[in-house]
Amino acid sequence: MTPSELLSHLQPDDSRREEAARALVALLAQLARGRLVEPSSRQSFEIRRETEREEVVSRVALKVLQCSPLPVAGKSDGECRRYLSTMLVRAHIAEYRKRARLVLPGDDKLPGLRATSSAADESTGADAADDYIERARTLLDRAFDRVLAARQERFREAVQRAWQQINQLVFEQVPFATILLRDEGVDADKDRAEFVRARNRVFKNHERLRIALREASDAMLADGSLTEPDAKALDQALILLFRCQNSPASRIEGQDVPP
Repeated sequence: MTPSELLSHLQPDDSRREEAARALVALLAQLARGRLVEPSSRQSFEIRRETEREEVVSRVALKVLQCSPLPVAGKSDGECRRYLSTMLVRAHIAEYRKRARLVLPGDDKLPGLRATSSAADESTGADAADDYIERARTLLDRAFDRVLAARQERFREAVQRAWQQINQLVFEQVPFATILLRDEGVDADKDRAEFVRARNRVFKNHERLRIALREASDAMLADGSLTEPDAKALDQALILLFRCQNSPASRIEGQDVPP
């Protein structure tokens, strides 16, 4: 079946639904093995691990079956492929962010963040994860207050802007392209070269701020304003910033879409 045909035969009462479902899984698997592009930032990446590809294909296939007919059912094969590719990208990004938040070094020692095997365990784990994220944000805010206080007045606006951007990327899942368009006035669809330059410039600012946050954490531990357990939790929070900010949603393996 072509992509257009298979999407048109996925309704529950269609006599060819089973055949179309098999074709859907095969097509999704084929798409997942190639290069995928995040639509908002136009960053390209590959899902390199086979287990991750299989997982995202299964998740998207189930979603398509549940939501059929899709808006692109019956349209051109190209439109259908692009729609399914975007679904794969979104599912992969969501899973990446979930792992980046919940699977950090030392997480296996935190109650409620171990692998769960039942619905009750999953509920408990979700509550613990929310508490963990809230604690991380509180500690990061304390470190940022320390960084900001040490800055000269003329540099504070830039530091505050970088901190707002990082929070939006990591905790609010705002697309990086949206941030660049708003704060830098660049659009990847209009000027790809300027978009890349602005992206690299902003990420350099973020890197400097992460370094400053780590230095603030060390200073707070040294002067007693931060306990050792909180310092360890803050260190994990800083790892969270790096991993989430370098997810496929914002900066995919440092690779650009060819011009």
